[in-house]
Amino acid sequence: MPLSRQSVTAAHDLATSAIMRTAVIVTYTVYGVLSFAHIGRMWGFNHLGYLPPSWIALYALGGGALAFLLFGGFSAKRCTVVAGLADTWIWSGGAWRRLMMAVVALIVFASCRVPTHLLGDGYTCLAIFGSGEGYVHKWAEPGSIWLIRQLQASFGGFTRETALLAFQSLSITSGGVFVLGVLILLGDLTREATLRLFALTTVLFGGSALLFFGYVEFYAPVWAATAMFLATGIRYVRNKGRLWAPLLAFSIAVAMHVEAVYFTPALVYLLVAKAESAHLRRIYTGLAFAVTAAAIATFVWLYLNRVEFEVMILPFFHSRPEYPGYTVFSAAHFLDVVNEILLIAPGAFLVMALWVHTSARRRWNREGFFLAAASTGALSFFFLFAGATTMGRDWDVMSLSLLSPVLLGFNRMSVHHIRPGARLVLANLVLLVLTTGAFLGIAFCTECSETRFRSLMTDHNWNGWIILSTHYERTGRHDMSVEVLREMERRIPDRRALLTAYDYLESGRIGDAERLAADLLSKNPYSPHFMQLTANVFRKKHQPDSAEYFYTKALRLMPYHAPLMNELAQLYIDERRFDEGLAWATEAHSLEPEKTFITETLALVHIRRQDYGPASALADTLLQNDPNSAGAHLIKMTVALNNGDYESASAHYREFLRYGGERSDYERIRDHYKGLSDWQ
Repeated sequence: MPLSRQSVTAAHDLATSAIMRTAVIVTYTVYGVLSFAHIGRMWGFNHLGYLPPSWIALYALGGGALAFLLFGGFSAKRCTVVAGLADTWIWSGGAWRRLMMAVVALIVFASCRVPTHLLGDGYTCLAIFGSGEGYVHKWAEPGSIWLIRQLQASFGGFTRETALLAFQSLSITSGGVFVLGVLILLGDLTREATLRLFALTTVLFGGSALLFFGYVEFYAPVWAATAMFLATGIRYVRNKGRLWAPLLAFSIAVAMHVEAVYFTPALVYLLVAKAESAHLRRIYTGLAFAVTAAAIATFVWLYLNRVEFEVMILPFFHSRPEYPGYTVFSAAHFLDVVNEILLIAPGAFLVMALWVHTSARRRWNREGFFLAAASTGALSFFFLFAGATTMGRDWDVMSLSLLSPVLLGFNRMSVHHIRPGARLVLANLVLLVLTTGAFLGIAFCTECSETRFRSLMTDHNWNGWIILSTHYERTGRHDMSVEVLREMERRIPDRRALLTAYDYLESGRIGDAERLAADLLSKNPYSPHFMQLTANVFRKKHQPDSAEYFYTKALRLMPYHAPLMNELAQLYIDERRFDEGLAWATEAHSLEPEKTFITETLALVHIRRQDYGPASALADTLLQNDPNSAGAHLIKMTVALNNGDYESASAHYREFLRYGGERSDYERIRDHYKGLSDWQ
C-alpha cells in the first residue's frame, strides 16, 4: 500500500532533523578535538588551543545549550514562534528594517576592529601604502587600490596611519553593504521562515566575517559587490529587476578584485535566460559556448607558456619539486580543502549533507541555474588555485568562492521543500557562533594571534617569517624579532644557502656561487629568488642573454620587486642598452624612491646617456635627505668629470672617501680616481 503524502513528508522531515542533529554534534565534537590535536593541515579548526581557558569554559557552556536545543530542553513550539517573529520582522516589514540591520552590523564591525594584521598581507599593504606618494599598483585590484588612495588623501596624506584608517574604513563599510545584499538576496531566494533564517546565519557566521572587522586587505569590497551582483541577479531572473543592475555590480566586483571574473558564467546565464526569442536565445547560447571554448583554450595556453600563470594553478597529477606529492587529487590537498571549508564556512558541510538528502530528480528553477553558473567558476577556483599550498595565508582570497555554492544549496532545499525545525536552526546558530567566535577571538587577542600565526610558519613561507619579525620590531619587542629571524634561519636552510651564494658572488667566488645556484634552482625551479640569484651568476660570468632570461622570468613572478628591476637595469647598462635600462631603473625608482642604490642606478643610466641634468638632480635629492650620502657625491663627481669641472669633481671625490668607507665599491673607486685627491 503506497504511503500518503503526509507520511512521506513526515518521514522526510524526520530524516532532515536527524541529519542536522548529527551534523551539529559531529562538528562540535570535531572542533573541540582538533583544537588540541594540533594537526598541521587542520589549522582552521584549532582555535581553542590558542585562546585563554575562559574560552574553553564558554565552549563547554555552549555545548550545554546545544544539548538542550537538540534533545528537547527547549520547547519546539516556542522556538518556532521566535524564528517566525524574527523572519517577519526582517523580511515582511519595510526595506528600512534591513537597512537598520546593515547599520547595526557596521557598528559592530567598527567597534570590534582587529588589532593585528598577521593572517594575510596586511602589514605588507600598510608598508606599501604608508610610504608616501610611491606605491605598488597591482593589476589584480585596481578599484580597491584607487579607493584606498582616495581615502588616504581625504584623511590627510599618504602615511601608515592613513593607510590603516583607509583599509579599515573600506573593510567595515564593505561589511555593511554585504549584510544588506545578503538580506535582499535571501528575501528572494526562499519564503520558508526557518530555512531563510538557517541560510542567513550560515552565510553570516563563518571565518569570512573577519574580512569586515577592519581587516587590512582588498577582499572585503569584492564581497560587497558580489553580494549585490547575486542579489540583483536573482531579482532579475525572477522578473523583479533590470539587467543593468547585475551588470553594474559585476563590473564593480571585477574592478575591486579580478578574482570576481569567475562569476562570468553567471553573467552569461543572465543574458541567455532572458532572451526575448528562441532565435536570440540560440545566438546567446552559441556565443556562450564559443566564449567558454576560448576561455579554456586561453587557460591551457597560459598554463603551458606563462610561468606566472603556471604557479597559480595546482598541478593535476605531477607535483612540483617544492611541494612533493601535492596535486589537485592528493590527500594533502583534500585535507587543505576540508580545513578551508571548516574555517571560512563551517556551516557548508551541513548544507551539503541536506543537499545530498534531496531528490536530484526534482525540477530546477532559474535562481538555481543562476547560482549553479556562479558556483561553476567559483569552485573551479577553489580547487585549482595554487594558494592552497599555503592556505594559512590564502584563506581570504579563496573564501568568496564558497558563497554561491552555499546559496545554491539553500535554493535546492527550497525547491525540495526542506523544512528544518526551528529548534535545530537555533542549535546550528549556537554552533556557528561558537566556532566563528573562537576564530574572531584569536584575531582580537594580540598575543593569541601572534602565537597562532607563528605556528603556521613553514619552510616555504619566507615572507611570513619576515612579517612576524617586523611586527615584533614595530611593537618594541626586539628580542622576539631576533628570535623569529633565528628560527627562520634554522628552519629554512635554503635561505642560508641563498645568502651564502651572494657572499660568494661578492667575494669573486663565481664557481661556488654557480654550484649553489644550480642546486637551489633544481630544488625549486619556480622560486623567483633562486632565478634572481642565477641571473646574477650569469651576469658575473658575462653571459647577458642567460642573465636577461632569468631576470625577466623572476620578474613575472615578482612583478613589483624594485631591487630585481634595478639589477635588470644594471644589466642593460652593461650591455649599452640604455633606453631599456632607463625604463627599468625609472620603474624601480617609482616603486622605492627611498632606496639609495636604486637612485644611483637611475642616475648612472642618465650619465651613460649623457643626460647630466637629471643625474645631478637625483644627487641633489639624495643630499637633501642625507648630506653625507657617498652615493650622491659619487654621482656629482662623475657629472663634474664629464663636464670638465675637475675642481668640483675633486671636492666630491674627497667627500666620497670621507663617507663611503662601508661601500663594496669603495676601494675600486678610490684607486681609479686617486688622481683627483691632489687636484687644486
